[in-house]
Amino acid sequence: MDFTYKLQVGDYYQLFLYLSPIEIAKEFGSHAHTHTHIARLLPSHRKNKSLLKETRRKEFYWQKEEFDKAFEEEKKEAIARVWKRIKNVEAEWAST
Repeated sequence: MDFTYKLQVGDYYQLFLYLSPIEIAKEFGSHAHTHTHIARLLPSHRKNKSLLKETRRKEFYWQKEEFDKAFEEEKKEAIARVWKRIKNVEAEWAST
């Protein structure tokens, strides 16, 4: 039997700062819910996302390039963490 891990709310929380619901659905395909479902899971976080991003940007006000580079690196790490979780869970399921 083939089991496919579906992203959980905690996975979405790791990604919401870096990716929109549409981007999450595209990146994770069958592992993600639809982008409308994802948006419903994180309604209050849309406002917080822009506030957090703006706050972090202000911390790097004089270093925009450094901010953008650090932000992209964090984004890649968050995506990699979620993919690793998917692979680990599915491997565990396959071994049982």
